[in-house]
Amino acid sequence: MPPGLDLERDGPAYLLTAGHCLLGAGSAPNQIEFDVELQPRPDGVRFRHFADSPGAATVVQAERVMFATLKGVDLAIVELVPSRRALRAAGVVPFLLAATASADGDDIAYAGHPQLTDPLAPAVLGACRQLRRAPLVLEGQFHWWDVVVNMCQGTGPGASGSPVFALATGEVIGVLNTGVQVGEASVPCAINHPCEAQPAFRSVEGASYAIPVHGLGGCFDADGRFDRGHDTCRLDRDVQMQPTRERIVVASNPGGAVTLSEPLAARGLTHYRTLAGPADALDCRDPSGYGPIVARSDAPSLAATVAGDPGEYLLCVRAGAGADDGAGWQDPWTPTVVRITVQ
Repeated sequence: MPPGLDLERDGPAYLLTAGHCLLGAGSAPNQIEFDVELQPRPDGVRFRHFADSPGAATVVQAERVMFATLKGVDLAIVELVPSRRALRAAGVVPFLLAATASADGDDIAYAGHPQLTDPLAPAVLGACRQLRRAPLVLEGQFHWWDVVVNMCQGTGPGASGSPVFALATGEVIGVLNTGVQVGEASVPCAINHPCEAQPAFRSVEGASYAIPVHGLGGCFDADGRFDRGHDTCRLDRDVQMQPTRERIVVASNPGGAVTLSEPLAARGLTHYRTLAGPADALDCRDPSGYGPIVARSDAPSLAATVAGDPGEYLLCVRAGAGADDGAGWQDPWTPTVVRITVQ
């Protein structure tokens, strides 16, 4: 729930979780889903299922996916069937979202179910400290901006979607989305083996990553109803042209350059701008670095050039309806991004 909401008032109740918990890890990296109706499930959504209170579990149904994506953030907001008052009557107390970012060194905790083999296993509670923020994390075809890093114990597969709390306030500061498992051998930056791309590439064994949610309260009205069209909501509006590939892998040209041509699905838009460069130095959310505006009618495939040395690069695209990069254009903080691997 948004900061400052009177939790005694009735209104719709929402579940905050990771986008991939609903869309799956096989979804497209720039995919956005709005207002998707859900069918009832026998297992539903289970609250208060801890080992020390086995009889207290409460199961409710989810009604609709209000927002879900793995584009830049790994988040989903799901409306539940019961209202806040009905949930409180069943012993389920809502939590408030943090209004400001958490700080390195803050005491934090998560509550989740890190056991994929037994979905009915009790939840666990783990506490630790926030270590740092990673400006960019890469995992498979996905990219995450400004991710919070911790080393909380027990955050194995299955803990994705768990809320991360600030122990000082009890507010939700983030949602767990991935981690590097201890002793698990894999290719760095692959699925289930994320890597921090900035300020330098590294894969940290045992690290867990959480998507920060401060500011998400701006997507709710005064009654606690989700409103993605609100002026203060910075969630992705899905204004974008879509590249045809989720990830680009090309052969290296050491000491030289690699030129790409990538077809774009217009999706009702007419113009675009691009930016490309090394993943460890590029911020696709900075509009000042983009090239000139191009009409898609003149260039239905974008042209981009990156260094030919082996490494990870990003291809960034911003698009809009018009030639002035103003109203009707993609928000600067939600660029479309394609990971390029030169090998």
